[in-house]
Amino acid sequence: MNYKLTVTRSKNAKCFYIQTTYRKRDGRLSSKTVKKLGNETFIKENHGVDDAEAWARGELERMRQAAREEKQGLVTELHPDRLVTDTERIFNGGDIFIEKVLTLLGLRDICGETADRHRFRFDLNRYLTRMVCSRILHPGSKLADFINGRRFIERSDLKLENFYRSLDVLGEEMDDMQGAIYRKSLSTIGRNTGVIYYDCTNVFFETESDDDFRKYGHSKENRPNPLVQIGLFMDMDGLPLGMCVNPGNTSEQKTLQPLEEVLAEKFGLSRFVVCTDGGLGSKSNRRYNVTEGRNFITVQSLKKLSAHYQDWATAPEGWHLRPRLKDDGTTRCLHTYNLGEIDLDNYTDDVFSLVSTKKS
Repeated sequence: MNYKLTVTRSKNAKCFYIQTTYRKRDGRLSSKTVKKLGNETFIKENHGVDDAEAWARGELERMRQAAREEKQGLVTELHPDRLVTDTERIFNGGDIFIEKVLTLLGLRDICGETADRHRFRFDLNRYLTRMVCSRILHPGSKLADFINGRRFIERSDLKLENFYRSLDVLGEEMDDMQGAIYRKSLSTIGRNTGVIYYDCTNVFFETESDDDFRKYGHSKENRPNPLVQIGLFMDMDGLPLGMCVNPGNTSEQKTLQPLEEVLAEKFGLSRFVVCTDGGLGSKSNRRYNVTEGRNFITVQSLKKLSAHYQDWATAPEGWHLRPRLKDDGTTRCLHTYNLGEIDLDNYTDDVFSLVSTKKS
């Protein structure tokens, strides 16, 4: 602090104070008394001195010296290429919950079987678990997965090179691993696969050069970069079911059937209704999904339909209410409805359908 000695004089006495200056919130300087030393007579009688002002100045210097010693700290050298400390003091506990789910899905056993087939000398489960947790909590590259591991409570001494070594094997074994996780999920959380939903998207790479996998195609974000396409099936509860990854110039319509074949071969899942948007509802996909216990629901543009189908789809009368099981175990009677004459708010949980009697 900036201490100073203040002396006030009156007709009969002289008083000594030690004050300091400070800045108010409005920016103006002000002063306040931090120690009252007393008047001249008091100092001489209580401190045994002949010169009260000299003693007061000595007291001022002692307070200044104490303030300087209090401000002194440790001096250390800092280097721009070195960490100040390698001790992590803040941890993210979200990985505990994610690892619990992965354990329930049998990931440890699945990774163990995969690692044995490829003769890995490292624990594949630890690396895949780290990548999954990092992708959910701190999305980034594999290098970021390696670095962010220090922020997890369950810290593991993993090697960066093993992250990259595992990627080719995970890509090769993806279908088998997805199928094994699905079968395990049936006995843990249960799955609702009577109706499944499929759609595609693509991701871009910050590069101007394509290769065998990253290809130029139609970007969902209208970016002029090489792409990789990702297709995903979800069940009726919105849980991921199966996925595929294809070069960025692959037509979306050609990705549906191969992934359904994976569901049949690896998942043991072949009887379902597939829901897609109009871009995936090609004639080939529709024909494929009316065989072997499958069916489909897709979007179709009214403008592209013939006139009698347009009239049929927009007519308010002739709609049937799909039978729905009631609380008492019975179903509603089937009869036709005119959508223009009923209050649709009373049927928010119901599905209406039309049955065409005309041939295209």
